[in-house]
Amino acid sequence: MKNILMIYCRQAFNHSLKTIAAHLGISVRQYKELETGKILLTKEDARQLGKLFKVNGNYFYDAAMQLELLLTQREMIISLKDKNKQLEEQLKKQNGKAHIDRQRK
Repeated sequence: MKNILMIYCRQAFNHSLKTIAAHLGISVRQYKELETGKILLTKEDARQLGKLFKVNGNYFYDAAMQLELLLTQREMIISLKDKNKQLEEQLKKQNGKAHIDRQRK
C-alpha cells in the first residue's frame, strides 16, 4: 500500500525521488520505503515534507499513521484467517474421530 499523499505532492511539485530524499537527508531507497509504507515516517520527516511542500507537516504524519494502521489491520486479518482455517481443520478432524468412535459403540 502506498502513501498517496506523498506521491501526489512529489509529482504535483515535479520533484524527483532524489530531490526529496536529499531534502530529508536520507537515501532514495529509504524515501521509496517511506512512500510505500515499508518504513514509518517520523514527525521530523513529516515536518520537513511540510516545509518543502508549504503545508502543515501533520498532514503527512497523519497519512503515514493511517497507512500504518491499514497495513497492520491487513496483516492481522490475514493472520486471523489462517488461524481460523487451522482451527476449522482441527475441528473437522476431531468431529471425524468422534463420528468413528460413535460408530464403534
